Amino acid sequence: MHSDVYIISRVPKYFSFRSQFCTQYLKYVSGVCVNLDQHLVVADNKLCQIFIFQVNGKLISKFGKRGTGPSQLAGPHYVAVNRNNEILVTDFYNHCVKVCSLDF
Repeated sequence: MHSDVYIISRVPKYFSFRSQFCTQYLKYVSGVCVNLDQHLVVADNKLCQIFIFQVNGKLISKFGKRGTGPSQLAGPHYVAVNRNNEILVTDFYNHCVKVCSLDF
């Protein structure tokens, strides 16, 4: 079976910088994946935001806010990246999967 989407369901062991900045940026990490640029894409369920980090922990970008609109999230759980480097987010309370680019 060939898949273009890769998903990591929980915080993996290589996410070693987790303790360094979790209190600074993140409240509740619910999903993590690596995009085509080798950046970590992190879903935060409590903040309803998606964060993008370099492997060394430097924040590159973040997007999303709580709500039910097209560019809003309500309970992002898992993240994945497709071959177009778009971020797929499972949005639990909005009952959907959102496909996001960095201009989300």
